[in-house]
Amino acid sequence: NGLDPSVKLEDITEAFEEVKAVKSDEDIASLKAAAREYDKLFAAMPLMLRPGRLEREVVNEIRQRLSRQGAESETPGFHSMVRLTSAPDGAESVKEPIKWPGRRLAEGDRVNITVSGYIKGSAAVLGRSFVLGTASEEARAYWDLAVRAQQMAASMAVPGASLKGISDAVRGFLKDNGSEDDVSGWIHGIGTSVYEAPRNIGSSADMQLKEGMVLAIGPEVKPAGKDAYSCADIFA
Repeated sequence: NGLDPSVKLEDITEAFEEVKAVKSDEDIASLKAAAREYDKLFAAMPLMLRPGRLEREVVNEIRQRLSRQGAESETPGFHSMVRLTSAPDGAESVKEPIKWPGRRLAEGDRVNITVSGYIKGSAAVLGRSFVLGTASEEARAYWDLAVRAQQMAASMAVPGASLKGISDAVRGFLKDNGSEDDVSGWIHGIGTSVYEAPRNIGSSADMQLKEGMVLAIGPEVKPAGKDAYSCADIFA
């Protein structure tokens, strides 16, 4: 193929990702600034989540607000990523995919929203569950479980730990508390990209955490047949 046989090629992808995962003070300041913009966005959710509105209307307003707050796109024309599901609080999730523009929100619905994207070159992610009206005891219990799972993962994310070890422990905790098994990428690095190494699935799952790494942490609580709860935040 024309290569000098004496030349040896070495894959340094994982070594490079480990170096890139440790953020500078300037990087962390930019990530905190992006997170604050998402805090502002979610503080306005009670204004956006109103009975009678279509899911599409809520998603479009989230993207419009983020655009006014300085959100950028990873590629031209690619909006901030918004994952939204809704169903009556306590009811099973919809079996068939809902066609765009989605269902119309009603009093008593539980609405689950996770948003990710970019603010001035730094990525951010935030996820919460909302109830239009008074939340059921079941919803409160599952949300408390989602928060506890996140806190457990965050408390274990210390230098020397691995995301595989954290993931295995949290998955066991969730299964013991009645949640379906979650093998999704709910804990991963974040920086100039929304989804960076280390990740709890794949080759970087065993990477040792170091001071200065920044993680998005949001374990999903999955009651059988119902939309998942996810408390997702960024941790340095």
